[in-house]
Amino acid sequence: AERADSLGVDIINSSLGYREFEDSTMDYDYEDLDGKTALSTLAAKWASERGILVVSSAGNSGDRSYPWDKIVAPGDAREVITVGGVHGDGLRIEFSSKGPNFDGQLKPNVMAPAKEVLTIRPDGSFGVSDGTSFSTPLISSLLAGLKQYYPMKTSKELKTILYESADHYDAPDSLLGYGVPHFLKATQGYPPEKHPSLHVFPNPVYQDKLSYGIVYVEYMYTSLSPDIKLIILDSEGKIRRRQTEMRILGKLFIISMKGLPKGIYFIRQFSERDRKYAPDSLKLIYQ
Repeated sequence: AERADSLGVDIINSSLGYREFEDSTMDYDYEDLDGKTALSTLAAKWASERGILVVSSAGNSGDRSYPWDKIVAPGDAREVITVGGVHGDGLRIEFSSKGPNFDGQLKPNVMAPAKEVLTIRPDGSFGVSDGTSFSTPLISSLLAGLKQYYPMKTSKELKTILYESADHYDAPDSLLGYGVPHFLKATQGYPPEKHPSLHVFPNPVYQDKLSYGIVYVEYMYTSLSPDIKLIILDSEGKIRRRQTEMRILGKLFIISMKGLPKGIYFIRQFSERDRKYAPDSLKLIYQ
């Protein structure tokens, strides 16, 4: 999770689940699935608190006897989007693990197909597989689409949009959560957002012989107002590069990060006329 955060990852898909181990003394009891005990749960919680959307499978033990029919870690974390499984007709699959977590938090959160899901095998051929491990990446990909459609919304806001688009949002329960989300409904409930006016590449940028710490920033609109200047700030808000230090080729700005310490930086537009920054910013990872 820390590595993902350092790379600027927006979404983590976890098709792993922890409940039983080869050493049975390490098994989690239902009481341990309280969203604050299991090690993987704490890691998922840490990532979620830093703005990463963490999507985790509910597990495939829903057809077992209580309490072994419950969700697995890290899907017990309140902050995690826990995904159960349905048939193609939207009915719950018997093996899809049940909620809630031990603290009574709603789990699973949403559902997606988990029966005969089209997959790509290691040899490149196609096949079908069953399990919530395969329903989970379907939700992750839906979230990636929402992230593109709503680039300025926070992770919390995106989760709300996801849940509100689901077919059981008005009557969630411990078997289906909010139900199966719908991408078109999720994009119709809110107006599309204006995409950032800047595009940065590569990102992350590496301090090596291949790139020499060079990053390119492209201005996406037809013209750049002369009073708008690009500024690069570090994570503490200190200005580390100004536009006067950048080479300009049309709408393309060439920036050298050489001499700066590795870390997270932000590229922002500053209006010299209004003496303030534009609302959107780009996160740049320098390694």
